[in-house]
Amino acid sequence: MLVACGHAGGDPRGRVLGELKPVEAAVPPGATNVAIHADDADWQEKCPDNPSGRSGWSAVFVSASFTTALPHEVVVTDVNATLARQGWTRHDIVNVPGQGPIAHWSKRVATGPRADAFVFPVPAGSDTWLMTASWDPPGFALPGC
Repeated sequence: MLVACGHAGGDPRGRVLGELKPVEAAVPPGATNVAIHADDADWQEKCPDNPSGRSGWSAVFVSASFTTALPHEVVVTDVNATLARQGWTRHDIVNVPGQGPIAHWSKRVATGPRADAFVFPVPAGSDTWLMTASWDPPGFALPGC
C-alpha cells in the first residue's frame, strides 16, 4: 500500500492508471475531435469550511471525448469489442429512471474494488460522445467542497 504525503491508499506507482489507459484504444475508427484525459489518484484535503466533508483520495480516471457520425449501436458495438478484448465485462445500467440504459463495463483491477467504464453521447442523441473509465482507490472520498 502506498503512503503518499502520510496517507495510505491511492494508486501505488500508477498501476491501476496503467490498467485503465488502454481504454483509449476503444475510440471508434474515424472518430474526430478526439480528446483524451487521464488522472491518477491524488490526495484531496477536506475543505475547512465544510464540516461534513472529509479528506481522501480522488478517483483514477481516464476519459476520451470524440465525434462520430456512426449510429449509436455501431459506436457501442465497436467500443464493446475493444473493451471485451481487454477483459472488461459489459452489463448496461440505468442511471436515471426514464433515460434508458447506458453502456457500462466493469473489470477487476490489480487491487481494491472493480473499475467501471461507460460510453454515451453528450447530449443524448448527438454525434459527440464521452467514454470514461474510473476506479475508486482505498481511502476514496468525494470532494468535500
